[in-house]
Order: sequence, then C-alpha cells, then structure tokens
Amino acid sequence: VDPSAVACRMVERIRDRNDWRAQIEVIQAAAGSENGQLEMIDCGPAASGYFNLPGDQPVSDRTVVPMLTIDSLSQRAGRPPTVVKIDVESFEGEVLAGGRETLSKNDVVVCIELHHQIMRQRKADPTMPVRKLREYGYRRFERGGREVPPESLIEEEISRLIARK
Repeated sequence: VDPSAVACRMVERIRDRNDWRAQIEVIQAAAGSENGQLEMIDCGPAASGYFNLPGDQPVSDRTVVPMLTIDSLSQRAGRPPTVVKIDVESFEGEVLAGGRETLSKNDVVVCIELHHQIMRQRKADPTMPVRKLREYGYRRFERGGREVPPESLIEEEISRLIARK
C-alpha cells in the first residue's frame, strides 16, 4: 500500500520479475486510522512521485488519494497479513489505530519506522505507537536482531523496530 503511483509501479516490477503475483497485491492508497480520502502533495523534484501531507500549498498542487485501514485491507484480502511494514513519516499511531482488530487477534509481525522528532513537531505523542502495539499484545521489540525496550529509543529522531507478540 502506497499513495505513490511511482512506488507502486516499482513494487509491481519487482513482484512480476520474481513471479510473486499470487503473493503480493499492490494497492495505490494511503494507510490510516479510518477509510476515506486524504489530500497529499508531491514532494517535488528530488522525490518526484512521492507524497506527503500538504502544508500551505495551494489546492491546485494537491492530490486526493484513497485512505484505507489495516483492518479493511485484511478484510479485503480475506485473511490477515503475516507482516506489516509501516513507514509513514510520524503517522505510525494513526495507522496502528486502523489495525486494532487485525493486529490484536492475529500473529502479525510489525516492521515499523518511528519518526519521534516529526511526531513532536506536529504535537503528536511519540509514545503512542508503542503503547498501541502493547495494547494489541506485542511484547517483543527488536532492533538489529536484539531485543530492546522501545521506550529507550524515544529521544532518537527515527527508530526502526520489529514488533512481535
């Protein structure tokens, strides 16, 4: 799931070259706390085709993309995922909120990039993603193959973790 057509085409090429079409469905959308639509903007020449949330950009520069939850994606697939990778530039808590049923009731490995500094800048609670994961039954957090207390990483700008039940 990615809002970028460029990113989706790249994953489709990798999928098709490796004959993984039966295992991987590429969906052009944003992930979030609820199903709906989300306004985004192209990141510009250095990252053309990749999207971020708009600031003060004019409406003419904005693109509306579908927004789907982990739970609705799981229902759509007819089964829960085995792995979920979340890299959403500080909206990790919102994406996890949209996965309450799927993540609470199933053994899904979560690979997550936590953008603590950006969360603080937008006045979001940087502890929320880990609290949500714990609420859903996740107890083991790994970094570099070693178990770590995720709270110890909160002062880092970005933390990359694998969460397991």
